[in-house]
This record gives sequence, structure tokens and C-alpha cells, in this order.
Amino acid sequence: MAAMPQPTSESVVVAHAAEDAVWGLWLQQVGADVGLDVPLLCVEPGDGLPPTSAGVRTLLVISEHFMRALGATAEDWARCSAEAVAVIVATADVPSAAERIAAVDLRVLPGEEEAKAKVLRALGYRDLAGAPETLGRAGRMRVRYPNQQIFVAYQTRTIPVHQPDWFYGRERELTAIRDQLDRAGAAVLTGMAGSGKSWLAAAYARRFRSQYDLIAWISGANGAVMRTELGHLAEPLGLPEVLARDTLHEAVIVELRRTAKRYLIVYDNVTPDHHRGGLEKLPLPRKPALLSEMVPWDGSGHVLLTSRAPDWDVPKPIRVPMFDIDEGADLLRRHVDDISDELARQFSAAVGGGPFLLNALAHRGARGSVPMDEALLQRVRPTPFGALDDELARYYRRAASIVGDSLRPLLDEPVGSDAWAAGELLRLLAAFAPGQAVSMALLTSQLPESTLRPGLRLPDQLAEVLAVEHRRRKVLELATRDSVAEICADPLTDRGRALRMHAVPWHGIREFLPRNRAESNRHIAHQVLCDASPQRTELPDMWGRSLWLWQQIEYTEVLSCAHVTRSGDPCAHLPELVRRIVSALRNQGELTAAAGLGVRAARVWSRLLGDTDIRVVRIWIVTGNTLWRMGDHQRARTAAVNARGGVEQVRASYPEEYVWSSDLVAACLRIAGDWAEAVEFNEQSYGWAVERLGDNSIETIRAAHNLAVSYRVMGRYTDAMRLDRGNYEHFQNDPSLADDAVLRLHCVNSLARNHRELGSAATSVVLQERVVSDLRELLGSPRQQHILRARMNLGVSYRKAGRYRDALRTQRDVLADHVTVYGADHPESIAARTNVANDYRVLGDIELSLEHAATAYRLASDRYTNHPYVAACAVNYAAALRAADRHRDAIALDREAVDILDSRLFADHPYTLAAKTGLASDLAGLDRAAVAAELGADTLDRSRRVRGLDHPYTLQSAVNLALDLRAVGRAEEADLLERDTLERYFETLGDDHPEYQAALERRRGVCDIEPPPM
Repeated sequence: MAAMPQPTSESVVVAHAAEDAVWGLWLQQVGADVGLDVPLLCVEPGDGLPPTSAGVRTLLVISEHFMRALGATAEDWARCSAEAVAVIVATADVPSAAERIAAVDLRVLPGEEEAKAKVLRALGYRDLAGAPETLGRAGRMRVRYPNQQIFVAYQTRTIPVHQPDWFYGRERELTAIRDQLDRAGAAVLTGMAGSGKSWLAAAYARRFRSQYDLIAWISGANGAVMRTELGHLAEPLGLPEVLARDTLHEAVIVELRRTAKRYLIVYDNVTPDHHRGGLEKLPLPRKPALLSEMVPWDGSGHVLLTSRAPDWDVPKPIRVPMFDIDEGADLLRRHVDDISDELARQFSAAVGGGPFLLNALAHRGARGSVPMDEALLQRVRPTPFGALDDELARYYRRAASIVGDSLRPLLDEPVGSDAWAAGELLRLLAAFAPGQAVSMALLTSQLPESTLRPGLRLPDQLAEVLAVEHRRRKVLELATRDSVAEICADPLTDRGRALRMHAVPWHGIREFLPRNRAESNRHIAHQVLCDASPQRTELPDMWGRSLWLWQQIEYTEVLSCAHVTRSGDPCAHLPELVRRIVSALRNQGELTAAAGLGVRAARVWSRLLGDTDIRVVRIWIVTGNTLWRMGDHQRARTAAVNARGGVEQVRASYPEEYVWSSDLVAACLRIAGDWAEAVEFNEQSYGWAVERLGDNSIETIRAAHNLAVSYRVMGRYTDAMRLDRGNYEHFQNDPSLADDAVLRLHCVNSLARNHRELGSAATSVVLQERVVSDLRELLGSPRQQHILRARMNLGVSYRKAGRYRDALRTQRDVLADHVTVYGADHPESIAARTNVANDYRVLGDIELSLEHAATAYRLASDRYTNHPYVAACAVNYAAALRAADRHRDAIALDREAVDILDSRLFADHPYTLAAKTGLASDLAGLDRAAVAAELGADTLDRSRRVRGLDHPYTLQSAVNLALDLRAVGRAEEADLLERDTLERYFETLGDDHPEYQAALERRRGVCDIEPPPM
């Protein structure tokens, strides 16, 4: 084959229409790959063909867009025919004068290499291996061959529909977006409401869709929505299904940072971190929902944000201004026939160049139903567009004029007509949240699970129109014709349709509506929201619906509904709707949103319905549980007391609510260190459950489980074992209880704790390994709260069973996850840290043991005063100090612990005995063996009574006493006690247990404390 001749041209220019920018970029890259510097020329309407120059070849990107933009004559085509090459990317009408131009047809070439070879061959180039890389090109994403644009692997359903015929201008901004994304990977569009930021972002996504494998549109309205919508990307990113839903967004961000997939993530209407007031939080307390954590800034894909805030440092903002007068006038002239230049300019000035309002006017003028004349102009500009303090409010008031005027023709139509129904539907949409898709299935009572008559909640005549499919389509067409609303994906059903109204007309319509109509529409909105109430709040499939409902609560003014007091009205179910939303938000980890709604609703409805209304009681219960999970224990206690006070007089009618509220009060008492009082509440709750619900009720089993927790913290391990064993037998013998798998595993975990506290650590390990495995299979993420607790308990059991390295490996991971999930100062995190300190100590790493023990003690002391948790951390810190021969420091801590435990608990409590065992060792270390022996003898006697003769902590106390007796010359007593202790150790733990080996070597034992889950 003859060699391909070298080109004779010195350079190449690519001319393209704005809509074909991605083709221009690809052709530019083809040239760059062979060492050419290829400038791009975007052809604007009326520009004509680019001028020709000697030695310059021009690639014309032929498409319908390109041909429509040109105003070329036959002479123009003839002039450029020698130096031009037509690259055909889409079918277009080509004049006969252009037919002799050399052409490359890429319309049916799916492969990039073949397409690239054809272009280079047309230019006379060999298909070279490639030019050397340059610094400028190295960091840029390579342009993908545009003929793959229909094969985008995944894009979210929430991307706004791009309407190219109505998208005007913004070529400068689109180029700036592409350039900045290419350079920095992130860009933010800033501008006031109505400037078209979201339209611009949607246009970019549409134009450059061929360059991405994944395109997602994330609403930035609040952190809860962002987390949920990010979680939806787990499947297209290939993440495993077992990941926990409440932290799924974190896994998505991690994957976006490392994936090789090309992605474009648009975060719409976000607020920069420095503007946040700290109210938005991640699902886990004290971690704000910051963009720094919600955006994959360092990923290899592209991130595009829109925001009203102008002051961004990173990424660099791209300002999206209003149109100037001439641009606005040009937009109107493109769509409105016979409008004069001057009148178009006056309309443009009247709306301040606002793209949204100009678009609405252009739609109306294009239909010709409303004349674009002086009369309309006067209605559009009743108020000057001068400098006012509140620019946003001024814009919304202007929207009221235009949108209100746009609705009048619909409202003036005959009642029952399609046009009238469109107007009614738009007015009804204004009762819901702005910018949120409202399900047509919801409005017409046709959700998949609905048993209601279609259209039940709507006015009869509107329901009649919407019941007929072809009329409904016409109504939707009329409702969306002025860009007031748009059809979008249904947020509540898989394949349904929804309507979404832009924030600007939303404000306009609400201001335009008469008060009585606004109230009537709100009442309809409240009723249909009740119809959508999620029945199973624990099901992840319902969480998206609950999140949508939560966003509607504020804008529909649910908490102000007067109909809630009317028993026969559907709105009487609004409190139950709110309770279920709070429960669902809590289950998916949106604790801040759940608690905020729950507290507000309970307070409002307490005043309206009374504290004893069972609907209010139920809201207090679920809100209290949410606050508890957040670590806001004081407010959780207030909620629990309110709930129990409300139901106490009617507990015979509502036994479950009484049990739930009583157990919540008990949990709050435990966290406050009032453990004896907590037992009283749990005993009352359990007794009432047995009496009113029976032994086999799941709520009775739950009450027994909670009572066992209180018994354990009080050292009543045998009583706790009796209850937990009974629960376990219930689950084994009653198949109807199988649905609550989490409670069943909690019961097994509690059995394991009882075995450990009663001295059977090996049995505890076997049970807890099974619990951790089953919980992971059921719930997925190792950071899920139930799995975290089970993992921590397993680590303690490893240490008690002598498996020190397994214990440390487990507890180090548990501590890291606790800090990530709860924060360092949460009680569970403090417990995890003091456990790690104990693990380092038994393995001989005293320096790290001291570091963790000191931190745990400091955090506990900062959080609590005179609390058993502080005492537990003090005992463990003292043990580390003794290992470092710092006996004076240790004795101060052990004395503090004894004082706390004597005052809050009692002398024979296992924790008190552990503290006194440590205190005796401190005294021995300070050469006060006689005092140590006296204290040790009393502690051993109490331990034998409380724990039993063979309990490992009893044996530890005996080992220490034998050492002290020998130190004061009582060798015969010491030998007798030592022989008995070693025999019991051998029988109880075996000769390979580290504690037996330590006793054999006459090393002092330590009775550390694991702060219990409360």
C-alpha cells in the first residue's frame, strides 16, 4: 500500500454550532494527538461561513444546528470548497453549492479509532502514534467520541428536562463550565433566583452527556435529601447491597473518589459551608452536613454546583447574570412574531432581564393567545425595578404579576374545561413545597397501595377532568406551557408522572391566590399527605417517600391545620403521619431532621390536643428515642417524661405506649447514673406488660430485655440471666416472633454478656461471634449501631477469655468506628476507648494504655459528674498507672472511684469491689501491705458472696491477698490461699489462660471495668 502523503496545509480550524461543541472538542483532540494546535470557532446565528486563508484547512461540523445557524450564500460555499472538509455528524439539508466539498461521514461509525482515521485521512495525515504529552493536556479529561452519547450508562431521573428550542444564549458560560471542569474538576454557578442556573447546568449535562458514564442530579435543599440521593448512586457504582442505608452516602463518596468511571454530579441550589448555621447535621450527631464531606472534590470526575451565594473561594464561581436588555429582547423576538424591537426591549427591561420571566413571556407570545402589547407591558411593570433592599423578594413580587397574569386566561375558562383544570392544578401545586415534584398519583388518590376512590380528595369537577387519561394529558400540557411547571419523574412511584413548579412562579402564585382558596388548597394537600403515610417505617423502600413527606410538612403548614381536632376529618391522622415520618427518618439515620420535626410537632399539638392525647404521646415516644440515639439524653428524658405522664392515666387502654415510655424514662435514668431508679421504672413496665399483653407479646419480651439491662448495671447478673434466657426460649418456641430479628439477636447478645459477667468468658465468645456474624448479614455495615455494640462486647469477651491480641485488634477497629459514628465524647466511644486501654495494658504496651486511659477518663469527667462511668474510667486509668509504677497517681483515682460507687451504688456492687481491689493494689505498691491485706480480705469476702467462689474476679482478689499476706509474714495463710486459688483457676479457666499463668508467677491481678451499654 502506498504511503499516505503528508499534508500540505499548515493548520486546521474546526467550525461548529454551539450545540455541537463536544464534536468540536473531539476533533480538536484528534488534531492535538498528531501535534496540531487546532482552534475552535463557534458559529453564531447569521455569522456565515468562516473566512478562508491560504494554508488553513477548515473542518465544518455538519448538523442541523450548524446549517440553521449559517446564513451562507452559494458564493460563500464555492469560496471555501477547496480548503474545507465537511465532518457530517447528523443529517441536515445541504445546499447544492456545498455538495462538492470533501466530506467525512461519521453518522454510522460507532468506533472511535475508525472515525479518527477517516478524519486524519481526509486531512492528508498519517494516523500517527501520537504527539508527545504536554503539561496543558496532561490534567484534562480526554474527549470521548461523541457518537457514544446515547450510551450513557446511568443518569438519575431527577435531571430537569432540557428544552433546546427555548434555551437561549449562555454559550460563554457553557464554555467556561467546560474549561473549568477540565482544569479543576469542579465549578459553581452563582446568581440570583430566576437567573437560569439550573437550566444552564441541565443544558451542560445534555450537551456533554457523551463524555460521562454516570450523570447525577443532587438536590442541595438540605443535607437529608443530599444523603439520600447520593445513596441512590451505590448501585450504578457497583457497591455491595449489604451496606447500611444510613451511611450509604459515605461509601458512595469514597467510591466516587477512586472510581475510574467518568461522572458528572450536579449539586443544585447548595449553600457553601461558611454560610451554614450548624443546624444541618449528618445522620450521626455533631457532624455537620458540609459540602467538604458531601462532594467528591478529589475524584477524577466532574462536579458542578449551583448556588445563590456569590462568595465562593473553591471552586471558582462562574457568575450567571440576568440577560442585558438586548439579550432579553433578542430572546423574545426569536419566539414572538411581529414584536417590535423597541417593545421587546421594553419587556426585557421591565423584568430586569430575568431569564425565567422572559421565558414565560416568550411562551405566551409564541402562542399568540395573549397579545404582547402596551397593555400587557403595563401589567408586567407595576413597580419600578429599581434598587430595593430585598432583591429576592422584589423578584418574587414581579413573578406574582407575570405568573398571575399568565394564569388568568386559565382561570377565566369555563368551569370543568381542560384549561380551567390546568389553572386549578397550578394553584393546588402552590400549596406544596417549591421546586419539589408532586406525584399525580398522590393528587388523584391512585398510589399503588391506595384503596381510595380516584380523585377523592380533589374538588369533584377537577377530579372528573383528571380521571380521563386523554384529558389529563391535555391538562398537563396546558399547565406546563408557560414554563410555570414541568413534568418530571414521580418521587413516590417507579414509573408515574409528577409536576414540579419553579420557586419563582411558586411564590408568585401563592401571593396571587385569595386567602380562602389558599386555605382550601392547604386542606387538600394535608389530606393527600395523610394518604401517602408510610405504613412500615423500618423498610428502606419507604424512606424516600418519608423524606419527601418531611419536606412538605413545613410548606403545607401541617402543624397549623385546625382540622386535626375533628375526628371524622382525614386531617385527624396528621399526627400519626408525623409520627411515622419521624420514625422513618430515625430509622434511616436522619436524626437531626427526625428530632426537630418530632419536638416541634409534639409541642404544637400538646397545646391544641392536650398532653394526654395518645397521638401526642406517640410522637413524644418516637422523638425521645431519636434524641437518645443522638446522645441528647437530657431532652430525651424530657420527651420520655412527657410521654409517660400523658399515658399514665389511660395505660389500661394503651399498655404498649405505657411500656415504651416507661422503658425510655429508665434508659434516660441509666445514662444519668440513677441505676437503682431505672430498675424501678423497668420493673413497673415489665409487670404491666405481663399483666396486659401476656408473656408471649413482643412488647413484653422487649420490656424484659430492657429490665435485664438495668439488672446488669446493678450487678444483678443472675436475675438478668433469668430474663434473657426466658426471652431466648420465647424466640425459639414461638415462630410468630421471628419478624423481629434484631431483638432476637439482642437477647442472644445479652445472654453472652451474662455468661461473661458470671465468669464464663469462653461461652460468651462463642455466642457473641455468632451475634456479630448474624447482625452483619442482616444489617450490613459494621458501623451500624447494633453491630458496633456487639463488636465491642465481643472484644471484651476476647480479653476475658485470654485472647488478648484478638481483643486488641477488635477494639481498635471498634474505637475508630465509634469515633467516626458518634464522636469522641459519646458514652459508647468513651467505653470503647477505655477498653482499648485495658487491651494495651494486658499486652504490656503501657505507654499506649496510659494514653487511651487518660483520654477516656478526661472525656468521661468532662461529660459527667459523680457518675459510675467516671468511676469505671478511673479504675482502668489507675490500673495503667500501677503498671507504670505510678502508685500515688493511681491511688487518687481509685479512691475517687470508690467514693462515687459507694454513693451512687452500694458497697457490694461488682464495680465497687473492682475499685477496692485496685485500691488494695495501690496500697501494696506504696509499701502499705498490712492495710492492703485488710482491705483485700474484706473485698475477697464480699466478692465470694456476690460473685461466687470461682469467678475470675474473686480469684484475682485472692491472688492479690495472698501476695499481701506473704508480704506481712503470714506465709502459711498465703500458701493455703494460693493453692486453693490456683486449683480453682485451673478448673475454671485452664492452665493456658494468661490469668492462671500470672497467678502461678505470683503477679498481681487487675479487676478492670467495662462501662456497660445503657
